[in-house]
Amino acid sequence: MEVISATEFEAAIRPVPAVTPGSSDVRPETFDVSAPSQLDPEDQASPEFVSATNLRAARVLADPGHATFRKDLSSLDLYERVTQLCNVEAAEQILLAVPGSQIDTVSASSFAETTLDGRVFEATGAAYREDRKWYHLSFICTVRADLEAVTEFAFSLGELIPESEWEEHNLIAEDLEDDD
Repeated sequence: MEVISATEFEAAIRPVPAVTPGSSDVRPETFDVSAPSQLDPEDQASPEFVSATNLRAARVLADPGHATFRKDLSSLDLYERVTQLCNVEAAEQILLAVPGSQIDTVSASSFAETTLDGRVFEATGAAYREDRKWYHLSFICTVRADLEAVTEFAFSLGELIPESEWEEHNLIAEDLEDDD
């Protein structure tokens, strides 16, 4: 087993966009706010939650280019493994929801602690980085029992996070490798 730094791990999980802007795979019907959900509506504090109908984390993990990440993921404890799997799904759903976006990092617990209840992971104080700017994000993610895929995902994209809040929430504009 190889132990890697948090920065190396974030770089390893950085999703490769599975669709290109303008491709036929980017469809508004991917998101159906009115679709029935197994998620408890009371858990969805915001009426702006969108239920994803095109789950992608398993496809990302199956990509041969992510073999090292897949191996590293399997060595993590349950909580961290679910967190990383759901972060991958979050990044993929943002890429689908905002065609042309270039998400490079998702942080599940920037503004609030995450919870794991059975197979349901909740990140109401998450954030994502795009173009060296951070945005609020909330999501609820249900994982398959074998921890190889996401079975349900709902999310809400938030506003731009002022740079004055970044340090307090450990948000950085660039990767450490950018300093080289």
